[in-house]
Amino acid sequence: MVRQFSPRTFFRQTPNHILQQYFESKDIPTEIDWDILGETEIEPLFELLDQLEDHPRQSVEGDFVAINEMSSKQGVVAMLEEAQLWGQDWAQAFGEMKNNYERAFWTFLNERRRFDGAGSLHQLDRIGSWKRRMVGLMLEPKTAEEDIKLFESALRSFYAKQGRGRFCKVDYYERANPERHCFFAYPEDFANAELGYDDEGHFQHRIHRAAFENIFVYRPDDGVLEVHAKGGKKVVEPLMEIFCTTILGLKAMPEDGRMPFDLTSLKDRNFNFAIEPTDGITSIDLLELKLDIAGNGTGRQRGQVTLGVPARNNENLHNLIDEVIDTKNARLSDLHPAKAKLRVSFRSTDGRQSRNLPFTLTYPDGCTLKDDPHDQVIKDVLRRSGIAL
Repeated sequence: MVRQFSPRTFFRQTPNHILQQYFESKDIPTEIDWDILGETEIEPLFELLDQLEDHPRQSVEGDFVAINEMSSKQGVVAMLEEAQLWGQDWAQAFGEMKNNYERAFWTFLNERRRFDGAGSLHQLDRIGSWKRRMVGLMLEPKTAEEDIKLFESALRSFYAKQGRGRFCKVDYYERANPERHCFFAYPEDFANAELGYDDEGHFQHRIHRAAFENIFVYRPDDGVLEVHAKGGKKVVEPLMEIFCTTILGLKAMPEDGRMPFDLTSLKDRNFNFAIEPTDGITSIDLLELKLDIAGNGTGRQRGQVTLGVPARNNENLHNLIDEVIDTKNARLSDLHPAKAKLRVSFRSTDGRQSRNLPFTLTYPDGCTLKDDPHDQVIKDVLRRSGIAL
């Protein structure tokens, strides 16, 4: 979820000394006496923005929105993680700063590459729509500049068939615990004409060429490739093929008959998840199950039913499954789970409130789990339980 940007809150929360440093770095002259400006005195800052020309004002506002997005606990964690990947430890420096706005702004001004990298990692932690496929264990991704350029070229060629993708930029980041190789691709989208004003105030159509985002995550320990991209199977599978041949150096995307997710166990009322004490999980509840119904031993689908329970009681859900078997004249083996909604409850730590994390699995390869530490724990449980590869 994108953080709401409020200019007034942003100015009040950001220390004046770092705002002064920012405007000086942009060569934007100010008539503000920073020595006497109160920390919550924001009207001179609004006047400054209002006096800027169109392009510099858009640039400043864009910077502020990006900094605001990282001015959260999760954003700070991502910045510290990115720093550690490059052998830097900012924990003490961050601890001496006023708040998360100062931490994010300081990183933006002094460590821009780390800021941009952390922004991508922060985005990865909030993405909850992935397609998953086995591609091979312990492969070595190609991350040299010429390999990234080859990947960009292949993506441009793919999207050129749709009339877009003339340009494409790919950024690479590595994450640890567990090891993940993350590639963020930004192909050019369709041009969009919007009504607006130029710098001279002329009212006209203005052409806007935005980029859209595809994310590729390879997990060598599991041999799994995860892709976040819009367009369904007809788009995602070719993108996976491109990644396998350009970044993983394979001749083609491997043919693997195993499905990334097998939800069969969830229809068994006696099934137990393989939870370990170190997971910090108190319960996993099955809230909803979508079932394909095969008929009369033919294997052909007779219909589909979705069952759900309002409370955390998966036994009630299995009672409903029993009723479906009775009313539909079906057998348990005739019910094939196609989609499941679950909720994981984590025990409270450090006096904080316990956390409930809902997510959805879709057969054979859909998952809404994200990439933050709690989601990583759940993915481990699903693998140990035989539900995920």
